[in-house]
Amino acid sequence: MWRSAILVVVVILIAVAGDRDLVRPAGAAEALELSQEDRAAIEKYLGKGVVGKAVPGNPIADAAKFFAFEDGAWEFQFTSGDDEGKTQAQSFKKLERDDTGTKGRYQNGPDLTYFLHRSEDGSINVT
Repeated sequence: MWRSAILVVVVILIAVAGDRDLVRPAGAAEALELSQEDRAAIEKYLGKGVVGKAVPGNPIADAAKFFAFEDGAWEFQFTSGDDEGKTQAQSFKKLERDDTGTKGRYQNGPDLTYFLHRSEDGSINVT
């Protein structure tokens, strides 16, 4: 369920970003159709007609534009499921012992902690 919810959020963010600098120049990209199961799950929460026809897409060229590697805290509210109405805190903090500014800790609620490293090419590695 979490993976599906995260996928939906990422797809929506990419769709509304509208910044052409975020994707590589158009090429021979392939249009990938959602499975009927994924389409039904999205429409269950967001309504019929939200998912349109698949269009060709390109890989993200600069992931750093989506995750700025700046300290911050966020609170999200669940809108459906067993945790509906509950909130969850998330935060990111650069590691103090890292002089390069490329490593940080992402806290996702009380139980999940990820350590992130931004490489020179902008990729974000998660451990």
